[in-house]
Amino acid sequence: MKRFFVISLIAVCAAFTACGPVFADNATNTPAVAQSPGEFLSNVEGWFTNPDTNLTCATKFSAWTSADYASGVNFADSVGVRYHFTPVLSVEEVTQNAGIAGVIVSEMAGVGASLNHYSVQITAGVDGGERLDVHKAEIMLYLEVRKATTANTFLGGRIGYEKVFGLPAGNVPQVSVEVGVMF
Repeated sequence: MKRFFVISLIAVCAAFTACGPVFADNATNTPAVAQSPGEFLSNVEGWFTNPDTNLTCATKFSAWTSADYASGVNFADSVGVRYHFTPVLSVEEVTQNAGIAGVIVSEMAGVGASLNHYSVQITAGVDGGERLDVHKAEIMLYLEVRKATTANTFLGGRIGYEKVFGLPAGNVPQVSVEVGVMF
């Protein structure tokens, strides 16, 4: 009996060896390799710098929500609306919410100037308003990049510098990741 088991085990091993590996070693079955931060940023840059000529970000109205980060910490979520009264000039309103029991961090409104290239839009602007958690006036300079993903949706990012008047220090750049709709 022992001899039969050993011969059977050798036969099974020989059959699997003759068939080759169970998972082929090709591009479709290889496991994903984690990207370095440099590769990730290069992929993001490539996505934004290759516009889709069938889509446009040059619309009259857009609304978005974003996650806002300062010093690597998600401190607020924003909801905003923008109206382009020309293809280049726009007005916007942005509300920052702390995400805790509806606490509003700030209310801002401002103007921006956009450069549109098919599905990619770059906007520079200035917003002003009130930082409600400290009851102080604030101003934010920002640069934003958006890319249309469909005819009515977009993804984007914004980097801004917020100055809260009356606070001695602690003003740091804010980075926002956006998703929105446009009409």
